[in-house]
Formats: sequence, structure tokens, C-alpha cells
Amino acid sequence: MEALLNQVLQAESTEQLGANNYERSLERSDYRNGTRTRSLTTRIGKIELQVPRHRNVPFKTSLFENYQRNEQALITTMMEMVVQGISTRNVKKVTEELCGESFSKSTVYYPT
Repeated sequence: MEALLNQVLQAESTEQLGANNYERSLERSDYRNGTRTRSLTTRIGKIELQVPRHRNVPFKTSLFENYQRNEQALITTMMEMVVQGISTRNVKKVTEELCGESFSKSTVYYPT
């Protein structure tokens, strides 16, 4: 899954730049400037992504928002568990068992 998501990120980068790696094109809007490693916690565990960097215009992806470290579906699931009456301590135990990551009470419970 990690390799697939990294390929999606590279494809999005190519689309935003208007050119492939080392390709000269009149449609090119910017240039690549390496990658940065970013961890993302998902329902299946933590994955390491290689997020492309661009020189002048920041890279935008549809996979996650800026500064997002956890998959939105995972957060929504944890909030639903609390709404259904499961304690935040038990939600923390379940997420540790399923995805190997511990979440704080403030991550699990968003007061409205």
C-alpha cells in the first residue's frame, strides 16, 4: 500500500508540474526539488510516504491535508466509538492493538 500511495504522489506531482522527471516541456510550471519523508497513521498502521517537493509552488495532494498526521477515516471511527459509549481508554487500547499507534484522549474525543 505504501508503494502505491507513493506512486500516486509522484503522479500528482507530474500533473501539477506539467512534465515528467527530466522532461523539457513548454507546459512546465515549476521544477522538482526532491522529496520529504512523512508518516501517516492509517487503519492498517503507520506508513512512510515520500512527498514530492517543488521549488516555487507548494505541492498539494488529495490524499491528505497539510499537517494531517492521521487518516480521517481513523479519526472518524474513533469519534463514533466514543459516541456509541465506549470509553476513551478502551478506544486507545483498541487502536493500539489494531494499528500499533497510541492516541491521546484529546485526539479521540472532540467536545462539541
